[in-house]
Order: sequence, then structure tokens, then C-alpha cells
Amino acid sequence: MVKLANTLASEASPRKGLGVQVSPAAKTALAGSLERRSIKAVGGISINTKDAICMGEEKQVGTVTHWYDKLGVAVVKLSGKLSKGDSIKVKRGDEEFEDTVASLQIDRTDVASAKKGDDAAIKLSQRAKEGSAVFLAD
Repeated sequence: MVKLANTLASEASPRKGLGVQVSPAAKTALAGSLERRSIKAVGGISINTKDAICMGEEKQVGTVTHWYDKLGVAVVKLSGKLSKGDSIKVKRGDEEFEDTVASLQIDRTDVASAKKGDDAAIKLSQRAKEGSAVFLAD
């Protein structure tokens, strides 16, 4: 990953005519945020690799497994930690909305936080379809 950040920095150096300099600290930050994708950088630099830069990606914390329409509650199989007060984004296809975790329950018991592997019930302001991905919002 550091190698890709170094490659990107060297390709975008002033001697190539792009007028971009990347500090060692920036290279480290770039390397820390690499994810499997391909990108085309500013100035026509193409990086054809499985590793590419993804800044500001949301972290998926779960998937909606059931929706209780009358209660307005989604059951979410967690793949990460979730706490009361967290801002979340619920996405399915082109549909998405943001909400705040105001009520969080496990086995009908209020909890302050839930961990990976838990089936957590979350009260939401909008309908969440089964299969929707739940992300921590920035």
C-alpha cells in the first residue's frame, strides 16, 4: 500500500509537469486509506491496480434483516460496534437516508451499545428495507 502511495506521488511530481508534491506524512496518510479499487487521478494518471485511494468511505456496521412496520423498528445484524447517539446512514440501491440511533435494544432490553454479531433493534424515522446496509455516518 505504501508502494502505491509512493508511485502516485512520483507520477504526480513537478518534473512530470503536474505541479504536485506529496510529503512523507501525506504518503503515509494515503497508504493508510487505500482500498481495493481502481482509479484515474487528476492529470490523466491511471493506476491500474487492485489497490487505490478511497477517502471518506463510510464504515458498514450492519445489515437490516427485518423491519417491523407498526413499530418503525429495524433489526440489524451488526458487523461492527454501534452505540446510542451514533449517526447512521441506511442504504439500499439508490435509496438512502440518515438517522440517529435514539433507541437501541438487544433481546428487548435497552443497551447503550452493541457489538459485532449482535442482532440489534433500532428505532428509525423512515422505513428500512430488508437487506439495506447500515453505515456509520461522518
